[in-house]
Amino acid sequence: MYYRGRGVNQSYSEALRLFRQAADLGDQQAMNNIGVMYSEGQGVPKSDAEASRWYQKATNAGSR
Repeated sequence: MYYRGRGVNQSYSEALRLFRQAADLGDQQAMNNIGVMYSEGQGVPKSDAEASRWYQKATNAGSR
């Protein structure tokens, strides 16, 4: 909801906080979403290396 601003004010920082919480619990989609945020520079400095790290974590966790 925070990532897209659906029903709440859009907040990349809040979206990232919640994605990180979910990723810490093993949520593959959250890991992928964090990768997208780094890939696009949404609320974080754009970093292909960091995006790749998160995409790899999602893959290792079983993401397809």
